[in-house]
Amino acid sequence: MLVLFAIAAAVAALYLWVNQKRALTVLMSAAGIALFVLAIGVVSAPAAPQVYSPAVRSGATALCEDGTYSYASHHQGACSWHGGVAIFYR
Repeated sequence: MLVLFAIAAAVAALYLWVNQKRALTVLMSAAGIALFVLAIGVVSAPAAPQVYSPAVRSGATALCEDGTYSYASHHQGACSWHGGVAIFYR
């Protein structure tokens, strides 16, 4: 996101150097681009993780990252095909 802002600022500076009569218009455009880039960053921010209750599934030993439960007897290999372990219950 910062790279896009830097590119927009560089383009605006180059344009100002070439055509100084439209300085205000270019500065306003650069500010608009910067605000747009910041808005995209805010909209695409990741959502908060979901909170799961350990009492949801009886006998589960772990909650996997994808929301499924593991009933593995050992920690090693639990949720290996489900993105890893989010929470171990035992």
